Amino acid sequence: MGNSSRPEQIAGLVALYGACGGSIYAHQPLPLIRKKFGEPYREYAKKIIEDLVKSGYAAPHKGRNVSYAITKAGVAKLRELGLAP
Repeated sequence: MGNSSRPEQIAGLVALYGACGGSIYAHQPLPLIRKKFGEPYREYAKKIIEDLVKSGYAAPHKGRNVSYAITKAGVAKLRELGLAP
């Protein structure tokens, strides 16, 4: 998994998974995803999500405002870690 073994990356995957309701088809805006982060990581949410995009665990959806979705690889990683059903 590379960089996503870091606690902040795992927190980002869990937050994104929760914000999207576990669906790879749902896209959510950053403010909503930020609310799903634990307190120590909230202020770094944008950087963490951007790192997940670079790692292939999240995907941006560009419209008027950028929103993000978890990818199949992101869901698979959470399942591997036992953090998603």
